[in-house]
Amino acid sequence: DRFDEGVFRENIRRLHAAGVHGIYTTDSDGEFYAIELDEFKQIVRVFADETQRLGFPTQVGVTWCNTQGMLDRLQFAASCGILGAHVGHPFFMPMTPESYTAFWQDVRRAVPEDFALIHYNTPRVHNYQHGPDYAMLATQVPNLVGSKHVGADVPDFLTLIECTPQLSHFSGEHAFTPFMLLGARGMYSWLTSFNPHYVLDWYDD
Repeated sequence: DRFDEGVFRENIRRLHAAGVHGIYTTDSDGEFYAIELDEFKQIVRVFADETQRLGFPTQVGVTWCNTQGMLDRLQFAASCGILGAHVGHPFFMPMTPESYTAFWQDVRRAVPEDFALIHYNTPRVHNYQHGPDYAMLATQVPNLVGSKHVGADVPDFLTLIECTPQLSHFSGEHAFTPFMLLGARGMYSWLTSFNPHYVLDWYDD
C-alpha cells in the first residue's frame, strides 16, 4: 500500500534500455482510479526526474471522474516538464455536446500550447468518438495530436484516418497488426511494459 520509488525508477530504466520509443503512466495502464492527487504528484515527480535524466519522451494519464481533477493533474504534469497527456473523458455519465466542448476547452487552456494531448478513445465508456468527431475537435483544440483507439472496427478506423490525416492514431495490442497496415502510428499497451522486446520486434516486423 505504498509507492516504491526505487522499483518504479528501475522499471523506467529497463524500458529505456529495451529501446521503447516513449513511456506513459497513471492511466488505464497505471490504475488511475486508485491514485489520489497527492500520490499522483509523488509519482509524476519521480517519473519526470528519471525520464528527463534519461532523455526519454513522456506522457502521463490524467483520466479522472471530474474535470477539475483532470485539470489539476494536467497542470502539475506540465509544471514538471512532462511532454504531454493521455486524456480520457469523465467516465461516469454521458456528456452533452455543450459539456463535451466545454470540457475540451478547459483541458486546452490548462496547459501550454506545446503540451501534446492524446485522447483515450475507448468503447467501455460514454462519448466514444469517430472520425468526423475528431475532425471537428482538432479545429477546436490545436494541441490535440492524436488518439489511443481501443475499438476494433476496421471501417471505423479507416474513417478515422481519412477524416484526420493530421493526427496520429494508436492502437492497442488487440488490433495492432491490421491497424498498423491501415495507418496507425504505434501501440499503447500494458504488453509493452510486460515484454518490451517482443512488442518492439512486432513493431519492426
